[in-house]
Amino acid sequence: MAKTEKPEDLNKGRLIDTVGTCKYCKNNVFIKAAPDSTQEELDEIASQACDCRDGKDARELETSVRVLTQKINDRYSGMPEDARRALISCLKPVAYGKLDKVSVKVDDATTIKIYRSTKGLNLKRTVKEDDIMDEWSPS
Repeated sequence: MAKTEKPEDLNKGRLIDTVGTCKYCKNNVFIKAAPDSTQEELDEIASQACDCRDGKDARELETSVRVLTQKINDRYSGMPEDARRALISCLKPVAYGKLDKVSVKVDDATTIKIYRSTKGLNLKRTVKEDDIMDEWSPS
């Protein structure tokens, strides 16, 4: 609790100025947080607010996961629910390097792959088109 704050001033929902420790670079970061926040919560807020390279990378990965989750839900709403859930559940493990890449074969023609490249987290849909032969006979 900040020294200038009195307990009666700490209304529910009010944020106070405090300090947390970034889990990436271990620097102290000035933040605003609820007065009853635990040290673990303060450190998480500080890690999200820190300007260190690892903190920025983590925020970018979280943003990528959120954006791709939305894209999967929007673009592939006609896909079977189990396939969509499988794709979404694989985003974080691929983003954080726990899995190299994941491919989900939705049907005989459609495969969706999640992978990480130097550009970040990627989603690629491949649709295999069957060769269609026109039959022609001289009659």
